[in-house]
Amino acid sequence: MSLGLLLAEFLSNAGTGAGFSVLGLALASEGEAWALAALASLGYLVQPLGLFTGLIIDRANPRTLIALGKLAEGGVWLGLMLLSPASWMGLFLAFFAVLGHDLAYDALSAGLTRRFREDLLAQTGRFQNAWLLGNLAGTLVGPALYLSAGKAVLSLASVLLLTGALAFARWRALDDAGPERAPRAFLPGELFEGFRWVMEGRTLRTLVVYTLLVVFAFSLGRALDPMIGLALGVPPELLGFYLGAATIGSVAGNLAGPGIGTARSVWLGFGLALMGTLMLILTRHPWAMLAALVRVGGFTLGLLGLRVLRQWHLPDALVGRATAAMNLASGIAGVLGAALAGALGGQDPLRTLYASSGLLAVVLVGLAFHFPAPRLRELEARLREGGSLR
Repeated sequence: MSLGLLLAEFLSNAGTGAGFSVLGLALASEGEAWALAALASLGYLVQPLGLFTGLIIDRANPRTLIALGKLAEGGVWLGLMLLSPASWMGLFLAFFAVLGHDLAYDALSAGLTRRFREDLLAQTGRFQNAWLLGNLAGTLVGPALYLSAGKAVLSLASVLLLTGALAFARWRALDDAGPERAPRAFLPGELFEGFRWVMEGRTLRTLVVYTLLVVFAFSLGRALDPMIGLALGVPPELLGFYLGAATIGSVAGNLAGPGIGTARSVWLGFGLALMGTLMLILTRHPWAMLAALVRVGGFTLGLLGLRVLRQWHLPDALVGRATAAMNLASGIAGVLGAALAGALGGQDPLRTLYASSGLLAVVLVGLAFHFPAPRLRELEARLREGGSLR
């Protein structure tokens, strides 16, 4: 991706961050606790529809879908500003904002997989960082602008998303990243071909199982992060910095991946994630912020490596549907991890760190058995050449 497109991704996701943070602040100001909780759950509720968008991604030009997804999301924020709907209607519209956002995100991910297989780790890391930093910028700036300008700030979110849509609509390089041939008639069985491909490939299936275990451990250890920060002695006025360290860690993990390599990213990443989690258990403020950065940076680095290994296994014709299937499974793992965190951490939030570190240790032992470092490097080399190992 060129610098201009990375900037477009940054700006459009700043619009996303501003839109959702403003809507969340508006609901919180109105005391709509149920609506705020529902807003936080929309990302998971959209996941089943990802099977249908995955099918569309496997049939259409990715740059067209990216532009349409960003336009749809921008239209939702503009509609919310002009209509000022009731809470339930605002959530209904926000559902379509999430759907448009996910369509653009998944279409871009599929386009990168098809177009840049040999350089997929670096391209994915750059894309993820533009996405993260843009979302963070919008989340930080949106509420402040809302307090001075009201819902007019949603028009800014729409303009930023329109800017991103126009930039990606002009990205001709993705014309080579579309499906080669797709039947015009829809066959019901096509919807689940992604699941079948994942389940039938032994190596891919094993990689997905480890991904789900890590996502579960990640969600389990991070769901109560504000409570964990306070329990570790972080002053309330510095809690935002403690939570922000997670984003810095994610950016650092994505930046480090291309230089380290895919295989080393997996091992080093999850090793750092375990070390950071143990640091949180053993240390207190101010070292807790460094521990939080190491923990999330490690998770990001390791998951980046696993993601690239998984994507390399997918044939061009099934990238959209197989990715959607894996995203749905990851969403379920994330929900279950958060639910267990709520059950374990009610009295002592640090219990979630003990459970998360234990599960990470199991993952590392399992990786040592299934994917020792030499085998993982060999797998990376073979997959880089375009071979999909079944």
